[in-house]
Amino acid sequence: MKIIKWAGIVLLTIVLISAIAAGGFLQSQKPDYSEDFSLTGLQDEVEVYFDDYAIPHIYAKTDVDAYRTLGYLQAKERLWQMELVRRIAPGRLSEVFGEATLETDKLFRTLGIHQYSVESMRHFDNGMDPEIKELVLAYLDGVNQFIDKGDTPLEFLILGLEKSHFSPIDVYNVLGYMSFSFAMAHKTEPVLTYVLENFGPGLLNDLQVHVDSATTMIASGIGTAGLKEFSINVGKIMNQLPVPAFIGSNSWVVSGAKTKSGQPFFANDPHIGFSQPAVWYEAHLNTPNFETYGYFLGGFPFPQLSHNAHHAIGLTMFENDDIDMYREKQHPDNADEYEYKEEWLEYDSRVEIINVKDAESVNFIVKTTVHGPIVNESLKSLSDKYPVSLWWNFVKHPNHSLEAAYQMTMAKNMDEARKGASLIHGPGLNVMYADRDGNIAWWACAKLPKRPEHVNSKLILDGSSGADEPIGYYDFSENPHAENPDWDYVYSANNQPVVKGQPLHPGYYLPEDRARRIVHLLEGKDNWTADEIKAMQLDVTSDNVPEITASLLMALESSSFSAIEKNAFEVLETWNGGFEIENTAPVIYNKWLYHITYSTFADELGDDLFDVFNGTHIMKRSLQPLFANSASKWWDDVNTTDFSETMTDIVTKAFKQSVEELEQQLGPNTDEWQWGRVHTLEHNHSFSAVPSLKKYFNVGTFPAGGNIETINNLMHRLQPDGTYEVLAGPSTRRVVDFADVAGNSWSILPTGQSGNVMSDHYSDQAEMYAQGEFRRQLLDKEEIVEKAKYKAVILNDE
Repeated sequence: MKIIKWAGIVLLTIVLISAIAAGGFLQSQKPDYSEDFSLTGLQDEVEVYFDDYAIPHIYAKTDVDAYRTLGYLQAKERLWQMELVRRIAPGRLSEVFGEATLETDKLFRTLGIHQYSVESMRHFDNGMDPEIKELVLAYLDGVNQFIDKGDTPLEFLILGLEKSHFSPIDVYNVLGYMSFSFAMAHKTEPVLTYVLENFGPGLLNDLQVHVDSATTMIASGIGTAGLKEFSINVGKIMNQLPVPAFIGSNSWVVSGAKTKSGQPFFANDPHIGFSQPAVWYEAHLNTPNFETYGYFLGGFPFPQLSHNAHHAIGLTMFENDDIDMYREKQHPDNADEYEYKEEWLEYDSRVEIINVKDAESVNFIVKTTVHGPIVNESLKSLSDKYPVSLWWNFVKHPNHSLEAAYQMTMAKNMDEARKGASLIHGPGLNVMYADRDGNIAWWACAKLPKRPEHVNSKLILDGSSGADEPIGYYDFSENPHAENPDWDYVYSANNQPVVKGQPLHPGYYLPEDRARRIVHLLEGKDNWTADEIKAMQLDVTSDNVPEITASLLMALESSSFSAIEKNAFEVLETWNGGFEIENTAPVIYNKWLYHITYSTFADELGDDLFDVFNGTHIMKRSLQPLFANSASKWWDDVNTTDFSETMTDIVTKAFKQSVEELEQQLGPNTDEWQWGRVHTLEHNHSFSAVPSLKKYFNVGTFPAGGNIETINNLMHRLQPDGTYEVLAGPSTRRVVDFADVAGNSWSILPTGQSGNVMSDHYSDQAEMYAQGEFRRQLLDKEEIVEKAKYKAVILNDE
C-alpha cells in the first residue's frame, strides 16, 4: 500500500506545510455534521442523527431518499477511498500515481474486469429489477451531488486530482476488484508447479498437495525462471495496491438452545488488510418500507454486512479455487493463433492504452483464449513461446451481485435470504444468517465447477487438449451448507467445509486452527451471553500451536544449550498457545518459526519465491503436518552435497540462531521479550510512503496481541528481523443479540468512521479497537434521537 514515490515529493511537503500554516484553510476541511443542506431529487425531508462516533442514522420517507442521502454522506467521509477503489479494476491508478503503479494497471487491464463490468451494464440497463436500479442510481446521484457541492478532500488537492462523477460501471468495478483480491491461485499455482517440475511429487505431497505422478506430470514448458518470476511479480503487484485486500474471516451463529436468553447470537469479523481509512462505512437506514444497519464498501450501494430487528447477515471468504491457469500451445509459425482441441484458433485481441501521470501513455495488446487472457505481457516473466492464460470463474457468468446484496438486506425470512445468497456466483462467500424466529444458517455461495477427476486445479493445466476444462457446475442446493443443525451452531473460519453427504471442493483454505478453536469453545458451553461472545472474538489462544511446538521441541538436540537457551526452551515447553501482549513465548516461537521455514524451503525456492510462498495459505496449512513428518525430504538442504540434513539439524540450528538474535534485539532478560514490543499495528494511509505526510495521515502504532490464525486473527508475515507489522485482521467485530437487537448489538471499526483527516472521527475508535473494546449499535429511534451528538436535516433544493 506504500506506493506514492515521485520526484515532486518536496512540492507535496511544501503544500501540506503551507496548509497547516494556514489554519483557517484546514478548519474549512473539517466536516460539520450538524450542517443542514439540500439535495436535488429528494421527495421529502430527511433527518440524519449522528451518534457519538458519527455513525449516521438516516430517517427518510422513501427508500430512494434514504439511498440518495447515504451516497452523499459516504462521499463526504470517504471520497478519496472511493476514488482509489474504483480505479483498481479498470487499471487507472497510473493516472494518479504515475509509473509507480503501471505494472498494477497492466495486470488489471489484462484480467478484463472492466470488460466484464461493461457486459454487466447491459443487464443493468435492460434487465435489472427497476426498484434495485432506482436505488443504485439514487445512491450514485448522492455521491455525485457531493462531488459537485462538497469540499474537495485534501488528498485530491495534494495530488492536483480533479473530482469526477461516479456511474454504475464503477459499482461493478468495485466488486470486480474485491473479487480478485480474494483469490490465491495466481500466487500459489506457479509456485506449486515449480516445485513439481523441479523436485517431483514427493515434496508437494508433504505440503498436503497430493499429486498423482502418473496422471499429472505434464511439464508446463514455462521454465524454472519463468515460474519463479511469475509468482514473484504477482506478489509484488498485489502488495502495492493502495487499498486493502480481502483475506479471511470468522463468523459463528449460536442457536437459542446454547444461549442464556434462548435467542440466537450472531458474530462476524471479516479479515481484511488494515488501512486508513478502514474499509467499512457504517450507516443505519430507516424508511416506512425497510430498515438496515449496514456496513458499506466505498462505491457499493448495498451493505455486505447488515442486521435489523428481524435478521442479520454476515460474510466470510469461502476460499474455493475459482481460478485455473493454462499453458497454451502457440502456433509455431503464426503468433496470432493457438491450438485448442486439435484446431488452430485465432486469439481475440484488444489494445489497452494506459494514461500515466508525468509520462507517456503506454499501449499494449491483450490476447485472450477460450480460457481467458494471456498474462505473459502483463507480468513480464514468461516467454512468449509459452503463453499462460488465466481462467477466472467470476467473469464466466452473469453478474447478479447487486440483486444478491439487495435481496439479503430486504429479506423477510430465511427463505428470502437464501434466495438472495443463491445469486452469488463469485467470489466465493460463506453467508451467515440468524433471525428473531430462532433460525440460524450458513450457505457456501459460489458457482462451483465440476472438474475432471484427473485435474489438480492447484497446478498449471494443459490448455491445448481441452481435457482439463470444467465439465459443468453444481447447483446451489449442492453447495456446502447447514440450516438449523442439530448441534445448534454454524461457523466459518475459511476452513475446508466438510458436511456429511456433500462433496469436497478444491480451494486455498486456511488451516483449521481458528475453526478448531471456535468449535472447542462453542461445544464447551450452553448458556452464552453477549459479553462472552465478545470475549470469544478477542481470543488469542491457539489449540494447534502447543502441538506444533511440542513436535519441534522433541526434534531439538538440547544437550549443549546455554543458560538462556534452556530458559527459552522452558518457556515454550510450558506454553499454552496464548498470544497475549505481555507473553514471551510468542516472541521466541515466531522467530524460531521463521528460521525453520526459511531453512526448510528457501534452498529449493530461492529467497524471492520463498517470500511469495511465505504469504500463501498453502504454507500455513502445510506446517503442522510437515513438522510431524521428520522423514520429509524438505529437511535436506539441496545446497549441501556431502551429507543430508535432518529435521533435528534444521530446528536445532534455527533455535540457537533465534535465541542469539533475540538476545541482541531485546536484551538478555527473557522476561522483557514481550509480544507487544515486536508485534504492532499501524493503519497506513495511501500517502504513508511519504514521511512528511505519513505522520498526518497514518493512525497508530499500537502493541498487538493475537497471531496468524488465532480467533483474534492479527496477521503478519514471518520476518527475519524479529519484528512483525500487523498487516490484516478483523475489519470490524460485530455481535448481534436477538433477545435485544436494539439494546445489545455491538461493533467496532479499526480506526474511525471518517476518511477526512480533519474529522474528530478519523481515529476515535483506534485505541478502543486496539484495547478490544466495543461500542453499541443503536437501532431504537427514541434512544438515537435522545443520544444524538449531531443532527442534520436534508431538504429538496428544487
